Amino acid sequence: QKENRVISVGRWNAYQKNAPLLLRTLKLFLELHPGWHADLVGGGLNSERVQKMFGSTNLHSRVTVHGVVDHGTLRGLYSRAKIFFLPSRYESYCIAAVEALCCGCSVVSASHLGASGYQAGKDSGTAAARGDKNQLLDALDVEVMMWETGNRVAGEISSRWRAEAGAESIAKKVLDVLREI
Repeated sequence: QKENRVISVGRWNAYQKNAPLLLRTLKLFLELHPGWHADLVGGGLNSERVQKMFGSTNLHSRVTVHGVVDHGTLRGLYSRAKIFFLPSRYESYCIAAVEALCCGCSVVSASHLGASGYQAGKDSGTAAARGDKNQLLDALDVEVMMWETGNRVAGEISSRWRAEAGAESIAKKVLDVLREI
């Protein structure tokens, strides 16, 4: 069962992943959407930093910092969340976004990211025109509306992406390429 949750996964101490933008945007998002929760997964982001950012607004109770987790735990978090939020400065092929899509999450990212054109396409997410907090917040708001109006269906997103990027599909594509050699 999907819940009103946004998940972000990354190496948050890496410049590329843009932890400052993640926290600024999620703070605004949670202020606007009191029924939503954020799950932050990965190394480099500690609870004290989140407490400092969200503590004065009492939003910290709606943000969970999980740290590094095993694959089973991550799969469970993806399965509960509706939206995967990707605030990266740059990205080639975001495996975490594809994992989230395969678990039925929609994706919000900036349109300048390499893979966002198809990962955050009209059927499975929203790409912000720019990678700033206001544009990303607008994209998150669009996704909330899409879920609330029934225009996002976890099973449909998951089925499409498992067919496109699941292990069996990738293995078949590799074998097809090898046969052509």
